[in-house]
Amino acid sequence: MDLILKNGSNYYKVNLDSGGFGYSQTTQTDYEEHSLAHALELGNVHSVVARTFWINEIPIGYAHTFYLKNVNLNFGISMRLMSASNAMSDIWLSTSTNIGDSAKKFATNQPFETKTAIAVDLGTMVEIDLPNFPVSHLWFCRQEYQYPTFRYANSEIQIKPQYRIGMAYNRSFFALAFDADLSKNDMLSDSFQRPYSQMIGGGAKFDIKVVDLRLGLMKDIRQDDGLILTGGLNILGFLDLAIQAGTALGEAQGYRFPKIS
Repeated sequence: MDLILKNGSNYYKVNLDSGGFGYSQTTQTDYEEHSLAHALELGNVHSVVARTFWINEIPIGYAHTFYLKNVNLNFGISMRLMSASNAMSDIWLSTSTNIGDSAKKFATNQPFETKTAIAVDLGTMVEIDLPNFPVSHLWFCRQEYQYPTFRYANSEIQIKPQYRIGMAYNRSFFALAFDADLSKNDMLSDSFQRPYSQMIGGGAKFDIKVVDLRLGLMKDIRQDDGLILTGGLNILGFLDLAIQAGTALGEAQGYRFPKIS
């Protein structure tokens, strides 16, 4: 869209060049087809898509271990019954649009449509016990083997599969771990420039009698969110606290905060 203004029966296009702003005369056809001002007058050309979407799931899993000499092979599978609720609305932009009122109406009056689907996850882990390198783990996990697809009246949402690999080194008092996504993953977004995510990270756990301490680092190599710091504390084996925060900061209304938290 261009910034084209109407003045009586004349039409002017605003241009930006190295010398600053300028304008040139144009036609009514150009105004009606390309003017942002004309589109806002009509009120049926541009819109903001508002969506609320959440998933509830009930997983059922099974795993089995094959014990071999110095090696244990672990295979696991889980089936998840997923219930996904979706509400979607277009807020049309015009010279009289009140975004605040439209957002409130969407939040309070928009009905939800709920659909169900089944997802299947597969995972494999190899445990290697060598004399000089005891209890090391290598695992591969494929999530959502079956593509869950939720079809609604106004849209369709598909949860695509993910592939992940990792390794760990365990001792009685500490453990080191590393894992990574093997490919980029679609993020749930209505943007035409579909964003992707691909995580890579590692960390350490220290077992200090009744307390476990976890420290780690992550990075989404498909997003500009900076390095992500993670930490956790487990007390008595059942009380667990965890936190994460990105080093890249965003800003809104004068406040700065981590993009990832």
